[in-house]
Amino acid sequence: MQLHVENLGVIKSGDIDLDKNLIILAGPNNSGKSYLAYLVHGIESLFSLSGILKPFSQEAVFFKRIQDMVTSPPILTNSELVKTEIIRSELTNNFESILKLLNFQIENAASLIFASNAIKPKVTVATSANSKKISGLNYFEDTNIEFRHEILSHFVRVNFEEILGFQSVFFYPAERTALNMLGKEVYKEKTMQSEIIGQKILAGGDLNDIKATLLPRYSLAIRDYLFFVNDLDKLSQNTRQFSAFAEEIEQMLLKGKVSVNEYGDIKYTPTGSHSELDMHVSSSLVKSLSGLVLYFRHLAQVGDFIIIDEPEINLHPDNQRIFARIIVKAVNLGFRVMLSTHSDYITRELNNLIMLGSQSNDKTKDLTERYAYANDELLQAEQVGVYIFDKGTICEEKVTEKGFAIREIDKIIMEQNIASDDIYNSLIEMQDEAD
Repeated sequence: MQLHVENLGVIKSGDIDLDKNLIILAGPNNSGKSYLAYLVHGIESLFSLSGILKPFSQEAVFFKRIQDMVTSPPILTNSELVKTEIIRSELTNNFESILKLLNFQIENAASLIFASNAIKPKVTVATSANSKKISGLNYFEDTNIEFRHEILSHFVRVNFEEILGFQSVFFYPAERTALNMLGKEVYKEKTMQSEIIGQKILAGGDLNDIKATLLPRYSLAIRDYLFFVNDLDKLSQNTRQFSAFAEEIEQMLLKGKVSVNEYGDIKYTPTGSHSELDMHVSSSLVKSLSGLVLYFRHLAQVGDFIIIDEPEINLHPDNQRIFARIIVKAVNLGFRVMLSTHSDYITRELNNLIMLGSQSNDKTKDLTERYAYANDELLQAEQVGVYIFDKGTICEEKVTEKGFAIREIDKIIMEQNIASDDIYNSLIEMQDEAD
């Protein structure tokens, strides 16, 4: 899926290719990275979780024709497969109209996505060059199936997931440390506020006051993570296929076990100990990464889109390097990942994995073994998209078999090294010579 934005916060204009397996957003503070991440999460979650067909039934004549097809007797023949082919043709021929409706729905949801009426971006969604494909659905080949709106809805959803890449999205916010500890309290507070609003309405309260109270307090991404934390007591009853990967993260980074008790509270048990620790007495590393472990253990599915805002939070440089390897493991397991980062350690480690993954010979095998990299930690250049945010624009950085450069970070490191050498040579070395 191709995304074009205009007037998104400080971003005047920019384009992102969301079809890459690993997408890296880099740039100074207040350059629009988080806004872009919020927008991508909003697009994915709105069409994954809410009614993708809502605007179609009201505004699209062609969609009315499709509805008539699935509720009327078979056309031309008794074979329901004929209906399938006609519906597929309708969707394909009206593809651009459908995209316009999707773009319209995104822009109208901006206040929900950003928790602000002030942000009104222009958003354009388009497909990749060769991604227009419409899939059949076996439901339509069975003459005994009653054709309902829900079946048609699923049919369109399946096709748009293939065409545009819509799928389940998990946003891991920069505020995660606080939310992992206080998420339930925040959720409880919002519930109490809803009850107060209801009482005001029943009592005939001032409508302007009620409307002001109803404005979103949190962006859609933060709200969804709050829901995730609040639902952990139910989610933890299920173990997904990536529980082994969750354990691998625990072993590589956390050095202990993350769990959820019967009340939905997150607990941490250090390796070699039988004592469960509450979040507020656990290390900052555990506070920061426990939610990601629980996501992989209880919620993750192949093809999910994971967005991580500032993965380096609370991580020592050696753990930032390990985290980069974990991200590549996730990509190779079938996830798509977007990172918004300021970390030179993470980007340099990703470059190591790209250089090793872009070639296959005895030398790369020797280097992989020498530095203890695993084969599922290697990455190919064509899997990666890098975007630099600066001065109101989004510029794509070229990714080759040598990796990629984050010039803004490299410039700062070079300037610091020059200043450090100058200070040392001017003060310390001269003093040593004088002595």
